[in-house]
Amino acid sequence: MKPYEALFILAETVRDDNLDAFTDKLRGEIERAGGTIEQTLPMGRRSFAAPLKKREGGIYLRIDFQMAPGQIAGLRSRLLLNEDLFRFQIVEVGRERQRAARAAAEKAAAPAPAQEA
Repeated sequence: MKPYEALFILAETVRDDNLDAFTDKLRGEIERAGGTIEQTLPMGRRSFAAPLKKREGGIYLRIDFQMAPGQIAGLRSRLLLNEDLFRFQIVEVGRERQRAARAAAEKAAAPAPAQEA
């Protein structure tokens, strides 16, 4: 299994109260394809720099997961069927990026050094 990062842009038609259900649906698709979810990061509504296909913006969501490389094509084809997904991109996360993310998480979790008065 290899680490992947998926960035989803949801259509503006997805309401905020349905966002959690839609996120669960995406997570379910990844798990059904044989992946294991590591982290889900909602990034909120954002405007596009220029209109794309007559749309002004979307809701961004990032999901980090582990999956066998052979399963990615099947996941992509299933995601293409979802009308509420405007765009998505799935990339393999390199080892260096993984180490940097792990180091940043450890640094954030470490207690701050006490300052002397």
